[in-house]
Amino acid sequence: MKTWVAETDAPRADAYLAACLPSFSRTACVRLIEEGKVLVNGKPCGKKQAIRAGDTLRVEEDAPRPLDVMPEDIPISIVYQDADIAVINKPQGMVVHPAHGSENGTLVNTLLHHV
Repeated sequence: MKTWVAETDAPRADAYLAACLPSFSRTACVRLIEEGKVLVNGKPCGKKQAIRAGDTLRVEEDAPRPLDVMPEDIPISIVYQDADIAVINKPQGMVVHPAHGSENGTLVNTLLHHV
């Protein structure tokens, strides 16, 4: 739970939240608003609601879900590797990290196996 007082005006709550919560995308901020997890002055917020300096905002953040990313032996071209870095020639179309709909076969999965 995060609570603070707005220091500036903003025309839209979703954009304001995204600026105040750098770990959240604007889409994630819209989702929080739509789920009723954002209150402005104690009342549910709308994504197009204007924010005024002095408004009290309260955001109920979900706990991050743990990721169980498993190493996968996927062929990949490692251009250079030393103890600190690896330069990878990522295949076109390969998803970089696990996300909804792409939990396996990602660059992260193969790097966990190869590096």
